[in-house]
Amino acid sequence: MTQLYTWDAREVTQKPVVSYALLATYLFVFTSLVSYADVFADNTPSLLQQAVDKLFNKNETEKAIDLLRHTVKKDPSSGEAYYYLGLANVSKQQWKKAEEYLKLAMAYLPDETAAKYQLGKIYLNEMAQTDKAISLLLCVVQQNPNYEDTRLLLGKAYLQTNRVKEAIDLLQPLTKKRARFRKTGIDQDTVQLQLLLGRAHFQRGEIEEALQYLKIVVDMNYFDALAYFHLANCYLRTGRVAEGKKMLGMFEQRWRENADLEPLKRMVRETPDNFDAWFHLGTLELKRQNWDAAEDAFKTCIDLSVEISEVYESLCTEKSLFQSSGDLQTVT
Repeated sequence: MTQLYTWDAREVTQKPVVSYALLATYLFVFTSLVSYADVFADNTPSLLQQAVDKLFNKNETEKAIDLLRHTVKKDPSSGEAYYYLGLANVSKQQWKKAEEYLKLAMAYLPDETAAKYQLGKIYLNEMAQTDKAISLLLCVVQQNPNYEDTRLLLGKAYLQTNRVKEAIDLLQPLTKKRARFRKTGIDQDTVQLQLLLGRAHFQRGEIEEALQYLKIVVDMNYFDALAYFHLANCYLRTGRVAEGKKMLGMFEQRWRENADLEPLKRMVRETPDNFDAWFHLGTLELKRQNWDAAEDAFKTCIDLSVEISEVYESLCTEKSLFQSSGDLQTVT
């Protein structure tokens, strides 16, 4: 029986998706690959393992694809090779090709959930085929009820199709689990959970409940533009015009900031060793007092080039400003 892993090129943490048949634990977040332990008797790596190893390096994606194609030429029933061909095309944002290969992976590995999860995510986030996404993600959740990332995606899909009760029933139990395992820093899964529940209660006309969830989002992540947008809608719906306008102003500010940051974020995703992009990104995050993001960017700069004194100066500035800022991240 095989074991598959997901890869999200936009993130750096590793969370493997494991076969239901193996009853293993699933952890995901467009994350890194872990290869199969499939080697020849003489310890020479198989074509499949060589290909998966190369998928760790964005500069070798095409070489990995060539090796995977050789693999399926030798073994047309290799569901694993089709799966990783799908992931390789995800990294290139070639969604139709990714769809084609992931469908083949599902055909040859019908009991695996990894390909269903990846294809469901593509249908939801990239191809606007929400009904297809729901079918696949629901299958994954039914096989593995504790897969939180899948439940978040499925909840999002339910809201897009106005299946509000199903979304709340699916997501609400996660709030109790999250309360028991709080993390330091920003937990993006918890932010997403609270945002989805806020949207769900708003769609159901339960404005006060929606406000509670959305305020938690902003308290946790002061820079979440969508939370301000939904807060504004809640306030305006209840006639609190001044507060609604204030939240709209915050939404517009965060939206502009994110628009300025996105080209740099895309650049460091595509070329992680780009010192100038990391330094510029850190400077912009510092300017808007996003301390954690600024610190991460400047630390990356130090790793890339320890001789640049401006990086240390910026990091010291970030530390001193943070210590003197007090608690700026509060919404009333």
